[in-house]
Amino acid sequence: MSNSNEFHKTHSSIFRCLDCDFKLHLLCGPLPSTIKHESHIHCLNLIDSCIEDTFGDYYCDICEEERNPRVRVYYCAECKYVAHVHCVLSEIIKVLKGDLRDVKLKTLGSDLFYNSADDQHTIQATSSLFTFREFIRKLPVNDLRILKGQFYWDDNDDDEEDMMSKREDAHDEIIVIEELIKYSTLAKHDFVEFIFKEFRSSYGKKKLKLKGSDLALKIVDVEGYSMPLNLISAMKDLFHKHGDMSTQSSYSKEFKSICFYLICKVVKELHTTLVTDITKHLLQQWYHYIHFVKDFTYFEVDFVWECLKKITGDFYYQQMNKLLCTDVPTILKKRIDELQKNISEYQRLCESSSTEQSMKEGLEEAMYSKWKLASQIGF
Repeated sequence: MSNSNEFHKTHSSIFRCLDCDFKLHLLCGPLPSTIKHESHIHCLNLIDSCIEDTFGDYYCDICEEERNPRVRVYYCAECKYVAHVHCVLSEIIKVLKGDLRDVKLKTLGSDLFYNSADDQHTIQATSSLFTFREFIRKLPVNDLRILKGQFYWDDNDDDEEDMMSKREDAHDEIIVIEELIKYSTLAKHDFVEFIFKEFRSSYGKKKLKLKGSDLALKIVDVEGYSMPLNLISAMKDLFHKHGDMSTQSSYSKEFKSICFYLICKVVKELHTTLVTDITKHLLQQWYHYIHFVKDFTYFEVDFVWECLKKITGDFYYQQMNKLLCTDVPTILKKRIDELQKNISEYQRLCESSSTEQSMKEGLEEAMYSKWKLASQIGF
């Protein structure tokens, strides 16, 4: 997202709550759900992502420049007309500065989760408005010990961890041919079992990091549980569809809040991650979060578990397609180029008379001395 043209065109614009310093990027924040722009005859509706065709080329119909299909746009479904948010920014600002009483505003992801004004599940800001990090520090001693056994957190930049995960996924690509051979014999179900077994064996060997961006957020109270602000919608959705999943757990409300945080984080990422962007590292993180909650608190999260299995199966075929159509041909071509380069170097050496004579003398000396003692050579 941060590398996209859309981000750079709008990075200086944010929505901000002065009371708790909660910030939203313009592309994420509450924008008019519908606008009328002079560039198009019909009204344009705000949607979180738009893939109007399957050819893989996505453009804005106003500036005719390429766009990122992961970024929200204004869209006319009847005409398949797409506009960058920054290309209609003047109209957006005009609406936001006007009378908003009859204007419907939409925040990124608001269509993904259950959201009703007459929802019986109340949400209240805590009186102290302390952060999620401060909440964790105040956990009961035994709860904090369990959490520290599987997770770590500090004030380091989350970008460092993201870069590490990308390097890990890139490292996997070095052995893609070996993986292709290993995976090609597996059916979809067998692959899921195989990869889950691998995740299970790594569980507990390496601690997972709680993201600093989550820990820095203020928390709110949702039905007695404490939750970072960015996961309110996911928490409400879980309660609406599944009720309180922690009724079989005997842990404290505080520790259950941590578990709800982990499950809500997985649920939100499931709702906001395109299949094409899923990595093995991300699957493993989801697995470990769910496994931790099931293992320690007996939350009723089988529905998330089954969802993860299905996604892992789809990931298998995505990877197979990527390996067969992109990675393997690229790697083979690279190896062929390297072999051809080595052959050229060998031919150059062979054609050099001085190198040939030096090599010949060295080989003869090596044959003569190989049955001598090392001391006869070194001293």
